[in-house]
Amino acid sequence: SAGIDIQRIGENLLYSEQSDFKTEVASLQQKQLTDWSRFDIVKKGGSLADIKNAIRDGSLTVNLRDRGGLLLTHLSAAYDRVDLLNWLVVSEGMDLNALDAQQRTTLEVAKASKASLTTKWIVEWKAKTIIGTFLRRNYYHAMHRRRLQQSNNAATLIQSAFRAYVTRKIYVNVLVRRLEESHQFTNIWGRVISSIGSVSTSTCWTDIREKLIDIKVGLDDEMLNDTDQRLSRATKEAVQEECIKRDDENVPDESIDSEELASHDVFSNEAARQLDDRNQWLSFHMTSHVVKFLQQGDKKYRSFFVRRMRQLASGERSRILQKPLKGSKGLIYETYLEQRSGHRILWTEESGRLVMWYIAKHKQVSRLM
Repeated sequence: SAGIDIQRIGENLLYSEQSDFKTEVASLQQKQLTDWSRFDIVKKGGSLADIKNAIRDGSLTVNLRDRGGLLLTHLSAAYDRVDLLNWLVVSEGMDLNALDAQQRTTLEVAKASKASLTTKWIVEWKAKTIIGTFLRRNYYHAMHRRRLQQSNNAATLIQSAFRAYVTRKIYVNVLVRRLEESHQFTNIWGRVISSIGSVSTSTCWTDIREKLIDIKVGLDDEMLNDTDQRLSRATKEAVQEECIKRDDENVPDESIDSEELASHDVFSNEAARQLDDRNQWLSFHMTSHVVKFLQQGDKKYRSFFVRRMRQLASGERSRILQKPLKGSKGLIYETYLEQRSGHRILWTEESGRLVMWYIAKHKQVSRLM
């Protein structure tokens, strides 16, 4: 409430002869004037420290109103005192929405007084208050949801632990029996299992190629018989075809010297006789890939292959016949089948035997290494 102005009450008294009453009224009027005069420190531009001291010693209170029904916040806004208004609101907790005698808020008083600084401060303060309230409310909601989720997770964990306990209790006999069987098995076979890891594995190129592409062509006697039979038939056919077509076909080999070309006809006739002998091929072992080439490959290339095998069997080791390849873990050789087509024979030497692995074009060699 703005209070009542009692300064003019004495002029309208009907019982002016009652001196005691008039004295009391005059005393109240003087007290009201004294209270109003305390706001002069704000109206006359007193410092913030003086105003604080006046409020602390009780000569000025935050709930006191001046003659116009204005609180300290209204006066601060009207006189554009941002420092005083900030202290009253932040430190003393005064309400900016409190009304004066004319039912105006602090912001409305500041606008009516054209106080730009306090008007801006009040607007920003209210904006911060609204935003802060919104954020706090959402923060509390988020915290509530988080606590609810944690409670649900805890309940799920407890339920899982309880179900695990019930399950173990039901199947405890089975688990104990299986555990005993496992211990018995370990006691019997543990040494064997641990020794498996210490078995060394071969790192030669032959074993690696067999594991990677599943070429299961061994060097044992059981598989050697079938391979020799198939190889003998294939080479015999290749040599016979070479003899039949030697007059009609003249296939140049740029890497073979003139002496070898001159003796080509003699070699073809002798190869037919020499390669029929099975013992000549016992120094070779060939994969299914090479055997398939001898059975289904081009007749011209098969004759070249027979020639290269004869040269290798006789001990010749020129760069054309035995070129070591680079970039492989083991020692791999390639033999030029002939120059124009770019075909190569990939082979290795193991325990005195020559193992023929592939007959492939030059661009495919790197993938087969």
